[in-house]
Amino acid sequence: MGENVEGRAYGVMRWRIGMISTERPYAARSIDSIMSSGLLEFKQPLSFEVFCSGPSRAYLDHIRQKYPQIRVRHDGKTYFHADNMMRALTSIKDNTEFLLLLEDDIVVCRNFIQYIDQFCEEFKHQFQVFSFYTPYIEVEDAFNKGLKIWCYPPEKFYAGLALAFKPHVVEDYLKEYHNNLELHRDLPDGFHGDIRLNRYLTAHKIMIGACVPNLTQHIGDNSTLPTELKRTQSVRTCPCFIGEQKSPF
Repeated sequence: MGENVEGRAYGVMRWRIGMISTERPYAARSIDSIMSSGLLEFKQPLSFEVFCSGPSRAYLDHIRQKYPQIRVRHDGKTYFHADNMMRALTSIKDNTEFLLLLEDDIVVCRNFIQYIDQFCEEFKHQFQVFSFYTPYIEVEDAFNKGLKIWCYPPEKFYAGLALAFKPHVVEDYLKEYHNNLELHRDLPDGFHGDIRLNRYLTAHKIMIGACVPNLTQHIGDNSTLPTELKRTQSVRTCPCFIGEQKSPF
């Protein structure tokens, strides 16, 4: 997937992608959606790793045969959400210009990686963190106004389904995570990795730039969204999703 580009340091990726996964029925569909959205045609160097939690990775055997380019990280251990997120971020933070953290219950639009690469390049001097799934209706208002990006208000919970980072943000977060567990005393051990990350970004006034419209859609049954945003009948919808078969270009 991709090739070296003149001017980039040897061995440095344009993107390192990590997906955190448990043994869930929609994980293979999520991977297939991402791989078939243009990842194989992307012309710059990237890697895609799946971080499995649980005793078996057999649920991914078929999709691994279909896409041998994927690296599956599996050690037989069961990880809580936050621990698997930390495991993924620790692994993909080095030797890359951008890193992308995904969960295993999403589908994406066509040309997903090509567009987010262009998007992050365009706004990299304004933001250090980018979201490609926004559960708030405000993203629809931004779309109707012709905007390409919407800035999350401080302390607004963002949902960590598809987040891109500049590597130094992740490096700093990992250091503080282990040194400031007091920040998360009210949360059960190992749970709510996205809430923990959100608290860090809020404390350090690191704003999140949300892509308009949404390029991903949630297809899972569980969510850590606040009560007022909990899904009921519309569990697999989100505002202003462009569509799995549509392109943002």
